[in-house]
Amino acid sequence: MDTIRTTSLKGTDLEFEFPASPFPDSQYFLALHKSGSVLFYNLVEELAAAVGKPNFALESELFSRGVSLVDCPLELTMALEKPGFMFSGFRTIWLLPYVRRFRESTKFLLVRDPRDIAVSYYFSVTKSHTIPDSGDVRDKLLAQRQQANELDINTFVRSGRCDFVLNNMRAFSRLISSDPSCRVYRYEDVIFKKREWIADIAAACGLNVDPSVLNEIADRHDIRPDAERPDAHIRQVSPGNYKTHLNDQAKNSLERRYEPVFKFFGYETETLG
Repeated sequence: MDTIRTTSLKGTDLEFEFPASPFPDSQYFLALHKSGSVLFYNLVEELAAAVGKPNFALESELFSRGVSLVDCPLELTMALEKPGFMFSGFRTIWLLPYVRRFRESTKFLLVRDPRDIAVSYYFSVTKSHTIPDSGDVRDKLLAQRQQANELDINTFVRSGRCDFVLNNMRAFSRLISSDPSCRVYRYEDVIFKKREWIADIAAACGLNVDPSVLNEIADRHDIRPDAERPDAHIRQVSPGNYKTHLNDQAKNSLERRYEPVFKFFGYETETLG
């Protein structure tokens, strides 16, 4: 067991343990905020456990300690060079292009219609997002929640409150342009085909897993609420929910400013003619 002890840039003591891995290669899993990322990373974590391959989600591990990714010390980027891991939990490109093994390894990316991301992000900020018990992240999220609850959803979107997520989507499009081998999943294509989805992930990772095990993992996470639940993490799962919540002005604001992103990932615009 390899142990890394370090301190965040704001002074929080950190300790992480990394088991030895019997696998020679690593894979990296990225997803946009509110793209189904928790589902994606749960599938990856359980897949890793099924074959005995270590999974490490740096951003999630920092979040649970109340530490932001921007305060991550450089020592922890070295952990991402380890062979035989499934590195998940990334919702931004961050410093990954500077990790040699990342550049050379198989990558997976989950994206979603930007309009549905905007709606999901609003409900997450105002109602359902988990908040750490302590740390700078807790203070930041509580302030965001208070500010967001003063706005209706269309004002929230038009004022650019979810732009950072879509800017990440723009950065991901540049990553794919430079590395077309990156495997891209669109939420709309996989959300109701979880068995096929996890089977594709396993095959792309070169993992030999009994199909019954894969199906069991997929079915355990195939949650489909009968009605929209604004206060729940899984509020609803059907694509196109933005049509219920966004007016034409909010949709136009997103489509106009992020038209290249819509085109790159194959999402049709409604208000641009």
